[in-house]
Amino acid sequence: AEVTVNYNNIIYQIGSGFNSTTYTFTAPVKGIYFMTAILQITGATTLTNCFIGFNVNSLGADGNNYGEWSGFYGTSEWYPSRTSLMVLNANDTVKVSVYINSGTATISTGRSTWQGYLISAL
Repeated sequence: AEVTVNYNNIIYQIGSGFNSTTYTFTAPVKGIYFMTAILQITGATTLTNCFIGFNVNSLGADGNNYGEWSGFYGTSEWYPSRTSLMVLNANDTVKVSVYINSGTATISTGRSTWQGYLISAL
């Protein structure tokens, strides 16, 4: 199942592009954006596949938009990550989604991060 990651703790923000209530970034201008997200997933003793991706304009994400898990600790703690360069139009929205193919797990938002910035306006 695909779910949106609840990033609700803003540490640093220039402008007001990220909404911590909807967990959504809205691009203020058309441009090339750098985005990276890392999750801490715990309690994953039955987890077999976990993917993380950027969901643009709530269109859902297909397999090409996901990066497979990139690390784990033992069998119960995983650290999937995804980094992307993307061209966004002004007012495009981005959310971080995680897709768990089978099994159960808990996303620990305390150690999960999402960072992004505008590289160049177009």
